[in-house]
Amino acid sequence: MLISMIILATIFMFALPLVLALILTKRYNATWRTIGVGVLAYLVTQSVLMLLAWGLQSLLQNQLSTEIAGLSLTTILSYALAWLSCIFAILTLWFSFHYLKKEGDSWIGALALGVGFGGAESFLMGFEAISVFYPYVVSVIAGVQSLGLSASDASALTNSLSSFLATPWYFPLTYVIDRAAYLSVYLAVTVVVWQALTKHKRMWLWLVGGAVWLIFVQTLNNIVANISTASYWTELFLFVVMLISLEAMYWYKVSVLDKQSENGAKPETGEVIESISATSTETVEPTGDAKPRRVKKNK
Repeated sequence: MLISMIILATIFMFALPLVLALILTKRYNATWRTIGVGVLAYLVTQSVLMLLAWGLQSLLQNQLSTEIAGLSLTTILSYALAWLSCIFAILTLWFSFHYLKKEGDSWIGALALGVGFGGAESFLMGFEAISVFYPYVVSVIAGVQSLGLSASDASALTNSLSSFLATPWYFPLTYVIDRAAYLSVYLAVTVVVWQALTKHKRMWLWLVGGAVWLIFVQTLNNIVANISTASYWTELFLFVVMLISLEAMYWYKVSVLDKQSENGAKPETGEVIESISATSTETVEPTGDAKPRRVKKNK
């Protein structure tokens, strides 16, 4: 049962963003280019973060065991990097909308960009799960000898296999909740960044709000995981986060965007992003009354 749940959970991590992408492109005419830009935005965010983490580790390798206010420098840096990743995510999504222009300037465009961003993380977590669970799954199905390991490695795997099989069968469901929760958070944050581009007077308020929500989820998730010995409290927190994100998107779509569309105040798709850059090149019409033109008579 445990092996079956692991396989299903791994498939879910790949299938969830792919199914959402197919629905958005086939039914709602989103473009694969928008989804691809979201994937690229996530990869850029993680690349910058990895370079920064590597640089800090090399610079402070002799001080990582230092404690500040009861916390090790390693713990402090991990939280700082988590916060920076949230800020980088907001910035890369911001630049992605400017790059896409009209193609991303809609409710569907924002969702497609969010699916690309969150789906990239889900795919990477799926590959990580394969690398972690592959030896155990193959050992149970085909035997340890099928892996072609050395005698010492095979013995170590056999010893760890017994403890692995003692894991509750429902444990892989934590991966399902984790991916669904974070994907819903990324979708909500992408919509927030999109709205920041349309709210010129309150632009920074929306961007800060999106960053704060990401930081709150990431920080509290780490705190709960470090305090609680059972991972199920973490999954309960993420499940609540998922419900809040989905409900916030549903409320905003129904109560704000749909009403604006009905009243004709703002179309769902438009030239909001292009208008930001176009203001500097607009032609200014002269003020005052135009002089009447004389009609040239034919002789």
